[in-house]
Amino acid sequence: MAAPENARENAPQNPPGNTPPLRNARLSRWQNMRLLIGGMVWAVLCFLLIPNWVIHPITSQFHTRSGMPIWSLGILVSCGALFGLAMQSETAFAKWIDRRPWISLVVILGIIVGWIVVFEKR
Repeated sequence: MAAPENARENAPQNPPGNTPPLRNARLSRWQNMRLLIGGMVWAVLCFLLIPNWVIHPITSQFHTRSGMPIWSLGILVSCGALFGLAMQSETAFAKWIDRRPWISLVVILGIIVGWIVVFEKR
């Protein structure tokens, strides 16, 4: 009878680039779906209930209405979740992004800058 240490050595190993889809991949997809739906719900509810609440620097006057609307954070979260879902699919887009990792940084920065430009109130 073989010792337990030998059983581990004889177990088949997956090479790093050939990882089979596991439970974590499905959980990650589910988490992105929850973020997408949660972001949409946040945006709609905050827009309907508290549309004038804004995020502003602590140095600004409290009676001013300049800043970023709180409801727009839901749109920001939903955009990030959509990008995450696109990255998890086995499409040509995901493979193209995998070959160019700097694109993820550009997309994330573009989403944040776009959010600031579109939703900033003066």
